[in-house]
Amino acid sequence: MLTEFTNRADSMRGGYLLKTEELLTANKDAWTAAFAEHFISACTRIVKMQAEQSLSALSYLEYTMLYTNFIDRRYISEVWVYGQESYLDRNQRAVCEYDVSFLFVYFDELWGELTALQRQYSGRISAQDITAYMLRALPDFYSYLADIARLALAECIAGEPFISIAKNNIFMINTGDYMAGVQTVFEINNTE
Repeated sequence: MLTEFTNRADSMRGGYLLKTEELLTANKDAWTAAFAEHFISACTRIVKMQAEQSLSALSYLEYTMLYTNFIDRRYISEVWVYGQESYLDRNQRAVCEYDVSFLFVYFDELWGELTALQRQYSGRISAQDITAYMLRALPDFYSYLADIARLALAECIAGEPFISIAKNNIFMINTGDYMAGVQTVFEINNTE
């Protein structure tokens, strides 16, 4: 990718990240409440699945960013659960989805602006280059979900249905890439 284009894109990305942070600050209470409501719903579903014995005790619950969803500009986080084998758990599964489009308004605008800017670099910057750039920028925008989750979980973890989930000695709630880099937003360690 051309250095000139990358420098312009990086500058734009920085501006849009700042706007996303401002949006988060302005909507923190509403977004935290919405996440808490979703989390309680996800926990209710998990408790039901465990009662039906289709799901064993959990070690990990992750709000997972699948790049394929974001390539299609579907801003959906999938909630995946794993046993103590982590990513090697043969019974790992997605239990629900969480619409994070509210957090990706400026990410989507950046994508549109870079696509428009691409015309100035006709033949030198391709649509695939833009997509690759946006996928590299994706974790920066997605990281704000961890902030929302931390705030929301503070109230959710003390009550039902969270306390009824069968958990292993080590249990974590994470946000991040599918089977890759994650941010831990909550952890229980009963091995000590």
